[in-house]
Amino acid sequence: MIASVICSIWGAGNRQGPLLLWAVAIYGLSTAIFGLSTNFALSLLMLAINGAADTVSMVVRGNIRNLETPDELRGRMVAVNMLFFAGGPQLGEIEAGVAARLLGTQLSVALGGLACVSMTAMVAAKVPILRSYTNGRQPAPAPVPATAD
Repeated sequence: MIASVICSIWGAGNRQGPLLLWAVAIYGLSTAIFGLSTNFALSLLMLAINGAADTVSMVVRGNIRNLETPDELRGRMVAVNMLFFAGGPQLGEIEAGVAARLLGTQLSVALGGLACVSMTAMVAAKVPILRSYTNGRQPAPAPVPATAD
């Protein structure tokens, strides 16, 4: 709830690409720590951090989607987003249930969080424009290095 209030008052900042990547990585890391925790206070703290990171991620994703989607495609983009929003969690629940059955609940949650961090790092490495995305203004493309013949 605090993250929602902060985002509504101050916005999501100017460097939304890096903020999105950090928010998703923190979400995954807090999930992994929660999965391994046996301490109630630490578990509660990780859930609070998890919710805050998810809130920031949701706000930034919404901003980027609205700023970068052309007006004539906005309805279609929202429809595609709703498909992922509605269907994605169910697929995740199937995976988590299978993993929990095979590995145990705590390890399943922790590995899911670590997978989230790993995938975020891979996206950050493979999508440089997202790493440098700033508040609706994409940076100029980097010059192509000359190749030696």
